[in-house]
Amino acid sequence: KGKNTIIYRNRTQGFEGWYPIKNKASGIQLITKLVAVLGQKVQVGRIRYSEPDDAAKAYPDTPEETTILGEKVILGGQRPLAEVRFQNADIKLATSRRTIPLVRLRQNVYKA
Repeated sequence: KGKNTIIYRNRTQGFEGWYPIKNKASGIQLITKLVAVLGQKVQVGRIRYSEPDDAAKAYPDTPEETTILGEKVILGGQRPLAEVRFQNADIKLATSRRTIPLVRLRQNVYKA
């Protein structure tokens, strides 16, 4: 997860979504793996990438402090940088009655 955004919209394939990412390369890799679950290929012309003009100002790394009822409170930050690891993950497709396991006990089950 990161401060930049990648968007992939291809309704004929059944995909429409945006994902917070650290960089463009990791975003394209993520979309490629998502589309591969259905046995399809990414149409590069449908990928949009955006990053804030001033990421440090839009999403600061250090959270803001404020005073509420005389006590200092640290506000939660927006879009913190994070490594996301799944212990278990499944996908359920509208065209199938069964779920497809993607990750089990932190091991990739589905190979794209």
